Amino acid sequence: EDQMRLMLCLFLQIFIGLFMNMFVTGGSTIRLLYNMFCGIFLTTYMFRESAYFIFLMAAGAYLTMSIFPRDKQQYYTTGFVITFLSLQHIRQMTIDFGGFKMDVTSYTMILCTKLWGLSWAYADGAKSSKDLTPAQVERKVVQFPSLLEYFSFVYFGMGCLCAPFHEYSDFKNWIEFSSHYKTLPRGPVGAI
Repeated sequence: EDQMRLMLCLFLQIFIGLFMNMFVTGGSTIRLLYNMFCGIFLTTYMFRESAYFIFLMAAGAYLTMSIFPRDKQQYYTTGFVITFLSLQHIRQMTIDFGGFKMDVTSYTMILCTKLWGLSWAYADGAKSSKDLTPAQVERKVVQFPSLLEYFSFVYFGMGCLCAPFHEYSDFKNWIEFSSHYKTLPRGPVGAI
C-alpha cells in the first residue's frame, strides 16, 4: 500500500512542478505558499499519522537556530537533528523491526541534512567572504529565513518525500527567479 502511495505522490510531483512553472510565476509569497501547501498535502497523504515528525524536527531546528548565538547555533542544530533522527530510527525499529513499510524517516533523513546545511550556511552568512571558500560564499545565508520561507523549504513540494537534497540558498534563488534561475523558462509557453 505505501509503495502505491509513493508512486502516486511521485507522479503528482511532476504535475505540481509543471503547474507551478506554468501558472505560479508571480511573486515569491504565492510561490512559497503554493510550494508549502503542496508539500504538506503530499507528506500527510504519504506518511499519514507520522507526518508530524517532519514538523517537530523542523520546528526544533528553527528554534535552535534562532535561540543560540549565530556563530554557535550550527553545532546545537546539527546535534539536535541527528539526535532527533536517531531516536526516530530507534522508535521505528521497535514498531516495525525488519519490515518493508516506508516510514517518515525516509524523508527526515534528507531533512536532517537540509537543516544542518542551512544552519552552517547561516553561520557562514555572518563571516566575511574572504574567510570562506567560493562554494561557501555561494551558499551562505545572510538573513535568517522567515517562517514562511523556512517551512516552504522544509515542505518543498517537489522533493518532500524522498529527495533531492538542495541548499537553502538554491531554493531561495529558485523561488525568486534569481541567480542562475533568472533565465529559467516560465509560464505556459516556457514550460512546454
